[in-house]
Amino acid sequence: MPLPSFWHFDPGEKVIVHYKEGATFGTVLTSEEESDMEKSWCVVDVVNKGHQRVMVLQGAHTGKSGFVVAKIDDHLGICIGACTSGIDFRVHANSVKLATPNYSNTETPWLNVEVKLLVQPHAGQTGWVKDVFVDSNQSLRLIVYLCSGKTCTVGHSEVLERWTGKLLLDHQPLKPHQSQFDVDVPWKDVEVVIQSGSFVSSIGIVKDVRRDFRGSLRVLLWIVQHNCLVEVDHSAVMECRTFMPLLESLPLHDHQLKRFSVNSTFEAMRTGPVPWVGLLVDFVKGEYKSEHGAVRDVNRYAVDSQNPQGRSGLTLTVERYTFSANSFNRLVKVDYNAVRYHKTKHLLCDVFMPTAKQSFYIPNTVYDQQLPDILESVPFDASTPLPIASTPMPNDFERETIFTGIWAPDYVYPDPLESPLSPDPVHASESPPPPDPRRTSPPLPEPPLQHWILHPKLLGIPIQVDINSGELDTSTKKVGIFVKTINSVNGISVVCQHFGKTITVPYTSVVSFHERPKPATEKGLMVVARGSPQFIGTFVRQIYHFYENEKTDENHMLVAAKIDRSGSLETHASELLDVHPLDLEYVQETPEERKHSKTFLEYDRAEMRYTYGVQIRPRNTDFYR
Repeated sequence: MPLPSFWHFDPGEKVIVHYKEGATFGTVLTSEEESDMEKSWCVVDVVNKGHQRVMVLQGAHTGKSGFVVAKIDDHLGICIGACTSGIDFRVHANSVKLATPNYSNTETPWLNVEVKLLVQPHAGQTGWVKDVFVDSNQSLRLIVYLCSGKTCTVGHSEVLERWTGKLLLDHQPLKPHQSQFDVDVPWKDVEVVIQSGSFVSSIGIVKDVRRDFRGSLRVLLWIVQHNCLVEVDHSAVMECRTFMPLLESLPLHDHQLKRFSVNSTFEAMRTGPVPWVGLLVDFVKGEYKSEHGAVRDVNRYAVDSQNPQGRSGLTLTVERYTFSANSFNRLVKVDYNAVRYHKTKHLLCDVFMPTAKQSFYIPNTVYDQQLPDILESVPFDASTPLPIASTPMPNDFERETIFTGIWAPDYVYPDPLESPLSPDPVHASESPPPPDPRRTSPPLPEPPLQHWILHPKLLGIPIQVDINSGELDTSTKKVGIFVKTINSVNGISVVCQHFGKTITVPYTSVVSFHERPKPATEKGLMVVARGSPQFIGTFVRQIYHFYENEKTDENHMLVAAKIDRSGSLETHASELLDVHPLDLEYVQETPEERKHSKTFLEYDRAEMRYTYGVQIRPRNTDFYR
């Protein structure tokens, strides 16, 4: 409907439209102005004349809303976007109800913008944006009408504008009245590894990102292993696949720089956590001498060169634990040099030195220990090799509190060959002479194991195997037999329970169970029996599977979680192992244990399948990660 140039209507405004048949009422939907500014146009929803807006209540399009642009018998043609963009889908007239447009923010961004999809199953196809909405997870979702005639729902980061190759937020930024669509945050649902704090080495999934009042970028993580949410600094995590900081692995897009960029200068000025908070200290100077308390805060002050006292540059706020009738102030401010660590004579830096990030709180005292120059103090001898490195000696605090008893440097160990009933008082405190390095031969290498089941780390573990000879032969049976190793007079022996009796089995007749673990579907409890020595004897359960180099059965690998069976119910650690099925053996377990493992590993297995699918990775030289 053309309008005079001096007329202006806002969306949602009630108007009267005059037709030849007479006047009728309507509601302004959108208003458009041509480039020459001589004519203005206004789209009006006229009662009984224009397109009715409806919402679908039943069927495949439940919850969608749009305009009725066509009608054939009892079926309605619905258009999701603008009224003139064609029919998006058809529904029965009895499955819809009349809906009222949202006039507060009626302009949806990027309508009818041509985009290219990046994710399967529609990767490479092009289409047009028909609707934009924010889902329950506060993620921006787009309804795209494909060239093939189908409609799909994708995330904002899963499409690019076809001709510029930019994200839609970069191609066409949101207007001020479209702020309800400004929910895009960087690194959403990206897996990271926490590098510090209580959840170090745990895997987390990014759920939200914000910038706090200090200008620091904070990341809200969902910790899968602990089923909880934590907020950490962005510098405390690494991206899982590349093991790089998030800002380097996934740089911010143009539309995210204004909201989420951080100033490196501000980060360099941060002082880190306040040290020594909560430590017990004793007052050694001033009016509170001989009392004790706990540190509550630390602050710096400018040192006066004319003042001979208080040159530490630090003021401690201490909560006093001793009270008197005349004193009521529990929090007092004292100098750093006026207190000592509780029940010791050591300054706080001697006990807990601040970290590099806490260098702001280091007092004005030199703590560097000057080591003697070996070359100057010891006469040079060409036949004497110079020491390459030396073990750092313990400080005074460690000597007093840690290195006591048998850990003390001056502790005299009794001679195991000497009778305790008749000690020699003369040689009791003498230490044996040092061995001659020229006569000391290198340690002999350990002899190789005669069989994998004789490994010391497998002692006492009931393992399912096959027996290929003797009365317990299981070569022709589907079910094997459980055996375990014990320490005996002749070394490690293999035994099994047979009709209530313990029978010794020759290790030469023990072979691996004929049914090997299935990398894709295995649910049983297993133990690492071969491969890397540091992991032999580790209980594991399958979490995920992949292929190395090529998709063959020989290269089919398991991603297994380490299982802790020390408690009444088994738990799994955050560490994952890449294991070949031939290096695993089944372990005896109860039906209750297997049922419990399916429950607490169900989410981890589903998460890995959904996130990675079936991958083909390059061969890992370390074999176990």
